[in-house]
Amino acid sequence: TKQIIVFLLIALVAFAQPHSRSGEDKKKGNYVLNIQLSGGYHRSSDEERTQLRNSGPFIAVENAAKDFYLQNVGKTLGDVLDIEKQIVSGINFKITFGAAPGVTDQTVVITVYTQPWTQTIQVINIQPAVDGVTDSTGAVLANIAKN
Repeated sequence: TKQIIVFLLIALVAFAQPHSRSGEDKKKGNYVLNIQLSGGYHRSSDEERTQLRNSGPFIAVENAAKDFYLQNVGKTLGDVLDIEKQIVSGINFKITFGAAPGVTDQTVVITVYTQPWTQTIQVINIQPAVDGVTDSTGAVLANIAKN
């Protein structure tokens, strides 16, 4: 059991990355450990969201989601309100888009799977579900996903 505890502590240190909690904490040098392992979704902080939105790979993901929605639903999306990510065999981004004035009257959550090293970007889920584009759970229909 001692060996297991030592292994877990080493793994914790290896996967942990220090992130500041706020600008004030950063000035004081206070950091918290933010561990992101594969499995569940991780909500991005304001700072992470800003960094993501300015990165080339995420811009491609956001544009793919907006283009897919416009082509298949016929409506434009508003600004990005929230980003969650999940590490899988690539990354699932769950992006919450705000309502677009005069076009969409509600927020829309689009899940996009990306695997940058294979140039894969695929919309896999839209909430709320859209007739003819998704099933009742929001999963994108197979014949639509190929577009």
